[in-house]
Amino acid sequence: MSTGLKEFLEVLKNPGVIVFITGLVGAVTYLFQDWRKRVSDRNECKRLLYEELLENVFGLFYVDTPLDRSKIVTKIEKSWLFGSDEVLKSCYKFLDLYDRTVLSESNIRKTLKKDEHLRHEFEENLALIFFQMRQDLRVRKNSKIDEEWAKKVLKIYKWGALLGE
Repeated sequence: MSTGLKEFLEVLKNPGVIVFITGLVGAVTYLFQDWRKRVSDRNECKRLLYEELLENVFGLFYVDTPLDRSKIVTKIEKSWLFGSDEVLKSCYKFLDLYDRTVLSESNIRKTLKKDEHLRHEFEENLALIFFQMRQDLRVRKNSKIDEEWAKKVLKIYKWGALLGE
């Protein structure tokens, strides 16, 4: 056995060293667990926010008055509190498209059923919102889903979001 290892083992025989090492390991473990809890709490807060945000985004398709629209947009703007920059940008891109459509058409649901190009534009905007939320929450670090794939597969009518009109 080398002299360095013998000296190390001698130091470990000291009860004060054992207490110190145990305390250090405990402190590091506590700090790590506290960090993980804060990350988990933040993600849970974002998850709840994003669930409500999606409900409100889809709710815009069913508003009939400017007042109803204003109430929903106010709820969407809660994203400023915890949403990522990318989620906010994608929401406002969606709202811009929504506003331009509502100004020119009275019934957005009927318009989307008839206008395939516009429907595709809305689908891409919605896909971007979903994709950015997923990126923000880091659902899976090794996810193979990219923005282009999300835009290709997310379709309003396949979800049934606007059926029944």
